[in-house]
Amino acid sequence: MNLDLALSVLLIFTAACYVVMGMRLVASKRELGSVPIGVLLVVVSIWVMGGAIELLSSTFAVFTIGRTGHFIGTALVPIVAYVCFREYTGSTTPVRTLVLLLVIPMISVVLAATNAQHEVMWFLPIANEAGEFLTRPDRWGPWFLLVHLPYSYAVIGAAILTLIALISLAGCAGSNSYAQQKPDVCLKEDPRFNATSCIDHYRVELTRTNSSSD
Repeated sequence: MNLDLALSVLLIFTAACYVVMGMRLVASKRELGSVPIGVLLVVVSIWVMGGAIELLSSTFAVFTIGRTGHFIGTALVPIVAYVCFREYTGSTTPVRTLVLLLVIPMISVVLAATNAQHEVMWFLPIANEAGEFLTRPDRWGPWFLLVHLPYSYAVIGAAILTLIALISLAGCAGSNSYAQQKPDVCLKEDPRFNATSCIDHYRVELTRTNSSSD
């Protein structure tokens, strides 16, 4: 068993694990965020499976299928993560926003599937002198470098910042809850501490979230 075959078997097994976990989460719908995180795992499984197909491919057609699956994962993971993190914060993503967010990823997937005709995602050749397909191109194309890559990092960055904002807000509410119980101690530590303002803000955010969900 050569290295490529061993890696392919490992990737296929990993992809199967991801898709099973994802489908179970989507089917259960028991916890907040379980459906988006389940969809995220399914998309990651497509990404991983695409890598396995690339390693196993012996023809250009099969290699293209694997590379397209790879880019389906890299294009959609940031979007699904964004929706997932927003749901954890109690916010829903409007359908219109989701459609707009998917425009660039869908273009990237189509360009990846048809790259041999235009080379805007990566430059040819896709095989070395021995005829082995290259899972990593020698040079990436302009669309990948100037659009796909920055856009993906921007979306995943926005998702992470949304989650950090919730953690900060929850921490603020927790600290102010303690301040309401022992105001003398908190005011002694920081005279500028305003327990009421922060906790009122937290309550407004919760009320707004509940109203939007209804």
